[in-house]
Amino acid sequence: MLSDGLLTTIDHPDTTSFTVLIGINSSGHIVGHCLHVVDGLFHGFTLIDGEFTDIVIDDDYPGAKSIHALAINARGDIAGYFEDSDKKIHGFLISNGNVTTVDAPGAVATGGAGGVLGLDARELVGTYSTDPTTAPCGCTATGAFIFKKGVFERFDVPSATATSLNGVNTRGDMVGNYLDATGRRHGFLFQRGLGRSGR
Repeated sequence: MLSDGLLTTIDHPDTTSFTVLIGINSSGHIVGHCLHVVDGLFHGFTLIDGEFTDIVIDDDYPGAKSIHALAINARGDIAGYFEDSDKKIHGFLISNGNVTTVDAPGAVATGGAGGVLGLDARELVGTYSTDPTTAPCGCTATGAFIFKKGVFERFDVPSATATSLNGVNTRGDMVGNYLDATGRRHGFLFQRGLGRSGR
């Protein structure tokens, strides 16, 4: 971690080869995942005040594995994705200790390598795939979504053949990428935060 010019290497104590830190909030609370030495699966974790805590999903969803934590907001809500016993990818949201799966309508995979989930205090954004040939990785995701108060809203860049949403800030501005008809991938910034209130 880089803070005030200081770079700190951080490794989860239960891995010998793979630790990734992905999300950090304004309090310095961090989420990420590691490749566990015992079962060879990815385990999501929080890192708060120097203490690692594994994220547990299988109490609510038996058979859940390969948990990836990707985003944490100022309230401490956590978003990510996991794989179930049938190897289907599901997004998840943890808020106040409660786990909610996030499955976009018609999706065979929500989240995954090409469907990073991001969240702010009020909503979660991400990407899903409806093409079984790309499951479970989600790496050629076909659509993006906004998830707010249990309701999904699809988001598509006009004329794009595929759209991904990767992050959202507290103003509601969103970033992602899309494929055009020639197969070229473009990044985008969607600024809906300016002049908005009462989100």
